[in-house]
Amino acid sequence: MQATTHDPGGSGRQTAYGHTGPTGQGGLGEVGGRCRDASISDNVRTYAMVQHGVGFLGALDVSGLLVAIVTFVLWKIRAHESPFIDDHGREATNFQLSLLIYSTVLIIISIPLAFITIGLWIPVAGLLGIGIFVLRIIGGIRALIFTGQRCYYRYPMCLRLIR
Repeated sequence: MQATTHDPGGSGRQTAYGHTGPTGQGGLGEVGGRCRDASISDNVRTYAMVQHGVGFLGALDVSGLLVAIVTFVLWKIRAHESPFIDDHGREATNFQLSLLIYSTVLIIISIPLAFITIGLWIPVAGLLGIGIFVLRIIGGIRALIFTGQRCYYRYPMCLRLIR
């Protein structure tokens, strides 16, 4: 999903959640087709990176519930301070909730299928679980890279539950 939409008149850019800003020097620009805001302070950028970085704790929290809660709280604490923090916090929270839903559905489906298929489902469920883990790691790394470049980022396979 492209992170920006272009104003045909060239007067501005808009992120997927509707934050706008000027183009050109010191404003929003393009990095790899993504909206970049050079006016973002280091403090704001670092906080947005922390919001994404918390997702790596999901490797320790198997359910992902704690990570989703922490990400949500971090977002809500400072969402009013900057559209950049608001956008990244919302995206990180949506991604963590998406992973929580994917994991929960996998567990709910796996228990009966393990009995019905006499255990043949277990390797498939294991591979799907590894896929969710890899999605968490790769998505988090990419989010950190783009956030570090002061770019807006959209996770792959993310349900936009919070708008």
